Amino acid sequence: MSPEGEAVAKRIAGAVGPGLERLRKQGRISPDEVRPPLEQAASGRRVEAGILLVGAANKKTDGTDYGIWVGRTGNAAR
Repeated sequence: MSPEGEAVAKRIAGAVGPGLERLRKQGRISPDEVRPPLEQAASGRRVEAGILLVGAANKKTDGTDYGIWVGRTGNAAR
């Protein structure tokens, strides 16, 4: 990731963090609940949010796996 992309990623992660923490404290951690604040912080960038899978067996668990695309190669948060 370029230095510019890294700066954008840090800004986005900082902007979305407090909102995601509020949702987590409320137990609202599904992809449908997490996606709106991610999209707002992403400012039109590509956002992916899906079911959290854990371990080599990809076991479904409560939570959301997410990423915001920055530049051509990186995610702001995951």
